[in-house]
Amino acid sequence: MATKELRIRGLDRCMKAEGAALVLESAGGNELHVILTHEEAHRIAHELQIGEGLPPCPCFRSSIYSLITCLCSHADVCIGSIVLDESGHNLLSASVQVRRSTEETSVPCHTADALALAIRFRAPIFATDSLDRLLERKDNEGAMSPLPDDSEAAPWLDTVKPDHFVR
Repeated sequence: MATKELRIRGLDRCMKAEGAALVLESAGGNELHVILTHEEAHRIAHELQIGEGLPPCPCFRSSIYSLITCLCSHADVCIGSIVLDESGHNLLSASVQVRRSTEETSVPCHTADALALAIRFRAPIFATDSLDRLLERKDNEGAMSPLPDDSEAAPWLDTVKPDHFVR
C-alpha cells in the first residue's frame, strides 16, 4: 500500500462543526481537517503541549497516553507510524503500526487517539493513496475548508435578528 506523509500543522477552530479540528498537511499542500470533540481536542492540545516541552496540564498527569507509553516501554514495543485512510462518507479510519523486535503489526485505532499517539511517540503520520486522492479532489473543489461558504451562511444570516443577541 502506497502512502504519503502528512504533518501536523496545529489545532484550529472549525465553524462548520462548532468545535475544533486538527489540521494535517501533505507535502503537496493538501489539507485535512480532522474534526474533534471537545475532549479529543483537549487531549491532543495536551500532547502538543508536552511535545513542545511545556509542563503538562494538571488534569492530564495520568492520561491514557501515559499508560500506553509505560506499557510500550515495559513490553519493548515501539509505535512505528500512523496510517490514515478514508472509510467513506467523509470519515477516516486509522491504524497504528506497532513493532516489537522483528515483528510488526497494524492495530485499528480511534482516529483522534491515533493522532495523539503520533504526537506522543513522534511517529510519522501517513495517508493512503485513496485518502490522498480524496484530499486532492476536495482541495480542488474547495470543500475541505472549515469555514462555511457564502451559500451556506447567507440563509442563516437572513434569520439573525438583533433580539438574538444577549444584552
